[in-house]
Parts: sequence; structure tokens; C-alpha cells
Amino acid sequence: MQHAVYTVPGSNQYTASKNDLFRFLLYYYVGGIYTEYDLMPSPQGGNFPTAVELFENYLSVSAKDVKGSGMLLLKPDGSPFLGTMFFTPNHPIFYICVDLTLRNLLRLTNVSNQRAFGVTGPPILHEALQIFAGMTKENGERWQSGTYVMDESVKEIYPYFSNDNNDEGNYTILIPEHITFYDYVFEGDTEMIQQKRIAFWS
Repeated sequence: MQHAVYTVPGSNQYTASKNDLFRFLLYYYVGGIYTEYDLMPSPQGGNFPTAVELFENYLSVSAKDVKGSGMLLLKPDGSPFLGTMFFTPNHPIFYICVDLTLRNLLRLTNVSNQRAFGVTGPPILHEALQIFAGMTKENGERWQSGTYVMDESVKEIYPYFSNDNNDEGNYTILIPEHITFYDYVFEGDTEMIQQKRIAFWS
């Protein structure tokens, strides 16, 4: 898969929400492998390269049956992880993420005074996955490994997808079984940051 590096500076809540929206839009139009700068491949058993290989193998096997696919990792609490994602372009889940994000932002009386985590952050991905899969998850309920297929209800909520001329196949999301594919890079640890650069670009 081709890869590129995009960086968006800034750390306040307003900038964070813009970054989240930019990430969803970029992912919808471009796809690819996304990882945050404070993450690096886990050195335990080479699991991150295994994750990349797993996704590419899944794409090659499912290419005839699906319009587009993605792979989400899980956090220890079983919720979808926003920090590292694998997706083909134009995947519906990011269309849903953009819609949910814009709705949340439009409800704010002042966008400069917000808590980005709840408005545009990880809960958006969790909610979008529920809509995509046609499922309801209670707070704290874990997602299970497996392949999730876009539910027909998505076409009723978002008619854009019902107008797709290609009626063959569907969109899927794979959640693999894994322990961890990533580790956090500690702020200021230049050696770990250098290791991350080597790992991703080699």
C-alpha cells in the first residue's frame, strides 16, 4: 500500500476537533494506513507488520466480494481505536463520522469552548461503527473480533449509498484478534521517535 505523512500542528481543544474532522475527511477520500505520531509499532513479536500484512491479505481475498474494506484495532476496553486504522478510500464509516462530527459541532454555541474528545474524538468512531453495523452497544460493551458488514439501514439513513451504481458486494470492516499492535512513544524520548521513523519507513 502507498503511504504518506500528514501532520497538523496544534494542541488546544479547538485545534483538536479540526484535526479530527480533517482526519475523517482525509480518510474518506484517500484511505490508507493511519497512525498517530505518538504511537510506534510494537516491538513484541513484530505485531504491527503482522497487522499490515493481515489487512493486505484480507483485501486480496475479499476484493471480489466487497466494494471497500477497513480494519479497526481495539483498545484494552474493547472500544474501537482511533489512533491506528487501515481503510480503502470512500469507506462509508468515515462518511458517517463526518456527519456525526458536523452535527455535534453545529450544536455548540461556541466552537472554541468544547471538549473535543466527546464532540469529535473516539466516541464518534464508536457511534459510527454501531450505525455501520446496525448494532447497539451499551456503554462499556466490548466489540468482538470478526467481520462486520454494512447494514441495509445505512442506505435509509444516508441515501447517498443507496444510489451507488455498483450493486455488487458490500462494505466490510475487519476487527482482528490481537493483543497489541502498537506502543505509545513517550514525549521527549528522541530514541523511541527515531525507532518509529525507522520502523514505518523501512
